[in-house]
Amino acid sequence: MSFTILPWDTDFFNFNVARIDSGDTNDETLAALYSDNIRLAYFSSAHKVECRANEFYEIKLVDEKLTFAKKTSNVILSDKIISYAKEYPEEGLIQLAIRSGKYSRYNIDEKIRSEKFEELYRQWIIKSVSRELADEVLVYMENNIIAGFVTLGQKNNRADIGIIAVEEAFGRRGIGKALINAAEHYAAKKLSAIQVVTQGSNIAACKLYESCGFKAEEPAYFYHLWKKD
Repeated sequence: MSFTILPWDTDFFNFNVARIDSGDTNDETLAALYSDNIRLAYFSSAHKVECRANEFYEIKLVDEKLTFAKKTSNVILSDKIISYAKEYPEEGLIQLAIRSGKYSRYNIDEKIRSEKFEELYRQWIIKSVSRELADEVLVYMENNIIAGFVTLGQKNNRADIGIIAVEEAFGRRGIGKALINAAEHYAAKKLSAIQVVTQGSNIAACKLYESCGFKAEEPAYFYHLWKKD
């Protein structure tokens, strides 16, 4: 089969969702998706593909993902950064996580309802705090207020930054860089490299990672294929 049905996504969205594995969106693949009643399919490519529509599906470019990576080294850890110890995130942390997804393909795609996008990021931070999706959650505290946070896991033998966000009211204070340094500090104890994946359209984030010594790798283009009504 040229695609894989995704149980978690299917359950979350309440309709059939799949990932195309063949690296092709030819008519035969689209016909197979249609016959299995796949309403939404994800497709990624190292190169841009033609966003054409056929009798079954509309194809839309929703994300250009960039992976930034570097070797870990000993960096200074700010004394304002601590490990988040609560078993469930407070509402301020949840809302900050949701706002961090501004450039997410689940927010960009207007066919996905805003409440589903928000619930996706809500679950992401909940499961990160419970250490189901992250090994560590670090928060930057300013006068007993969470000014920013970063989640850290592992992927492809690298430490992997999942979500990083700073409250707008605390912007331009170097908090983003302090959080990245904190992630690298913890990562260096176990792994020799660290990475973070972001959207190419998030210019501010790309500049931040470059300023911290990360180098961009080859981009990946993500597409959503929606079944025609």
